[in-house]
Amino acid sequence: MTGAADLMQTSLEQAIPSPCVRNCCLDTNDVCLGCFRALEEITGWHQADPLQRRQILQNAQQRRSAYERRFRTPVNPQ
Repeated sequence: MTGAADLMQTSLEQAIPSPCVRNCCLDTNDVCLGCFRALEEITGWHQADPLQRRQILQNAQQRRSAYERRFRTPVNPQ
């Protein structure tokens, strides 16, 4: 990729920002209790394409919802 293609790829990547809330604390399953991403998802975020990023965000939302149901504690959205 060169020129316009590079700019388009960069724009796509920037369109899906990291869900990191700078409140990192991994649970016993290596899931961050700040953004609810798994450790592998956190470390692979910058290499992930937009489709993979959307999947990571969906997985994180499901984990957040499960956490809130389990502990009956809403987690502040970013």
